[in-house]
Amino acid sequence: MIELMIVVAITGILSAVAVPSFLKYIKKAKTAEAPQQLEKLGNAARQYYIEEHQVGNNIAPLPPQFPATVAATPALSCCNYSGNKCRPDDLEWNQATWRALKFSMDDPHYFRYRFVSSGISIDAEYTALAHADLDCDTELSTFSVVGEALFQGNDITSGGAIRRQNELE
Repeated sequence: MIELMIVVAITGILSAVAVPSFLKYIKKAKTAEAPQQLEKLGNAARQYYIEEHQVGNNIAPLPPQFPATVAATPALSCCNYSGNKCRPDDLEWNQATWRALKFSMDDPHYFRYRFVSSGISIDAEYTALAHADLDCDTELSTFSVVGEALFQGNDITSGGAIRRQNELE
């Protein structure tokens, strides 16, 4: 009987140590989505800035700029779906900015994405954001990347390191 109690005690101690670590690894795995998608958005924003764009029948191209600001997509939190993952919806990603960036989420995902831009030519800048409530406690994990147009000789550069706020909330 004493041996059984010792085995139960050891199992309890191991469980008390292992479960929190396991939950942390699960959250860490969920956050891997955001940096990958923000990198795609940053690359697409740079490409869009470099390309010439025209409005209507106007022959003159628009000054270099990033696509327009777009609200968080999908509109609802992913906690509203079973498994706390947003379902891909082509209609939500059919907004002009997402089309210009050639960006959409085609698989179930944890994060909502937003693109904010301002300025033209050398004053152009953008922020791409990813928000998620990984455990549906209303506390958000936020990832962002900020870019701006910098003229260095004939090169145009934008982008930067991905910032993490409350990564594992």
